[in-house]
Amino acid sequence: MFKVLRNWKLFSLGLLAVAGGCGPSANDWMPLAQGSRWDFAVRSGFLIAVEPVMVVGRSSVGTVEGARLNGPMGPSRLAWRGNDLLASELAGTRFSPPVTLLKAGAKDATWEWRGKVQSAGVWVPATVAFTQQSGTFTLPKSENALSSLTVVAKLNSAGMTRETQLTFARDLGVVRQETREDGKFVASIEYLSGP
Repeated sequence: MFKVLRNWKLFSLGLLAVAGGCGPSANDWMPLAQGSRWDFAVRSGFLIAVEPVMVVGRSSVGTVEGARLNGPMGPSRLAWRGNDLLASELAGTRFSPPVTLLKAGAKDATWEWRGKVQSAGVWVPATVAFTQQSGTFTLPKSENALSSLTVVAKLNSAGMTRETQLTFARDLGVVRQETREDGKFVASIEYLSGP
């Protein structure tokens, strides 16, 4: 069980796979076009690395057709259902049913997910409470302010609490993420380039 909970680091880092934008729709916040690629600066403890994420094919996400992404932490499966961005797998961690990561049609929103997650071959029950707020984001070395949505996901499973804060910038996708476990820093990412 402890190994499964440690693999929740993959849940949060898997969210770095969520990035991008194209067209005047929900997809402004996340393109799923074959071959899309992003690079992120990933920090975990004292280690900093540049990590790529790429859309490599099509895949089902629950009952919706979506995309399969590969990154250094493992595969992710994402899809749009209307204005909701769904994930059935993030960095090798599976969700049943798929989890809603973003509500692109709302500026401010709250929602909750209940289900089971599979990591290291073991399914465990979990809940995730989400809060989303709109704002603006300015990339480093730029003066252009972009519309943004910040989502805070609070995961509870087997006595562990993990909080991940994601900032999505319109036309870029995830530009910032920070994850804490029981209040302690786990990892962060910063957008570098793409798609």
